Amino acid sequence: MKKEQRKDVLMLSYRPISGYSSKAYETKSGDRLIILAGKGKPSEQESGHAAESRMYSQAQEVMEKIRKDAMKHLKYHTLSRVIIYSGLYAQRESLQFAKYVKEKFGITPELVVCSCDLEKKKRFSDGLDARLTVVECGGRKTMGEIADYIMKG
Repeated sequence: MKKEQRKDVLMLSYRPISGYSSKAYETKSGDRLIILAGKGKPSEQESGHAAESRMYSQAQEVMEKIRKDAMKHLKYHTLSRVIIYSGLYAQRESLQFAKYVKEKFGITPELVVCSCDLEKKKRFSDGLDARLTVVECGGRKTMGEIADYIMKG
């Protein structure tokens, strides 16, 4: 009898995911949910151009770290799904990584996006033939709900 292949899922977000931290979780079905997520954003007390610039910079740095961590999982694990949040602040980096995942590993990523610059994200997802889910800005709540659903196996 052939052992059934695991159906591991990789979730990436440069923003936090509600109820989850960056680590691997075992689902009820024995598969794994691997979450790589950021911890937050600059202080809400900051404002203006400097704060906006810092948010972009921070989001890009977090996405770069997550991308490097994700590469380990993509190279050494069999994944059935890759879910990537793309918001405003690390949009370019998250979408480029989605394209890389499709081209290099043959996995069509699922994109979870906010409505900021939505037309660009739609065109991009169409080009990858990727599923696109539009959610609240930050994606924290919905990404957590998606993770909850996956955990139920």
